[in-house]
Amino acid sequence: MTIADSSLAAEMWISLRSLLTSHVSMHSIAQPGDGWSVRATNANTMTIQNRRGTLRWTAPDASGAGTWHISATNPGGYTAHGRYEFTGEGLLRFDEEEESLELEAAVERRLHPLQGTESRA
Repeated sequence: MTIADSSLAAEMWISLRSLLTSHVSMHSIAQPGDGWSVRATNANTMTIQNRRGTLRWTAPDASGAGTWHISATNPGGYTAHGRYEFTGEGLLRFDEEEESLELEAAVERRLHPLQGTESRA
């Protein structure tokens, strides 16, 4: 797989932000007591928060890689972080995984720990 050029990565970052916002809205409706929200956002960072924890994404830098960080608020909280990159094929690849994912699957994978299930990122 090839790494997305800077213009494709910028467009995919916009798509990722939009998809994350849509998922937060969906989870806010489905889980109204969980306090889902987009707490802090600017052009290069997006932070999603609920009563279970926080997930922060940063946009790809000049090298083409962005970061993600998740931390749980429960006692003995779960924390994970890593880098990701967009591919020239329009997919997202997390640095700790060999398989590239459609944006939808990547979003669900990272939001999963905030949904109150036992699986981790």
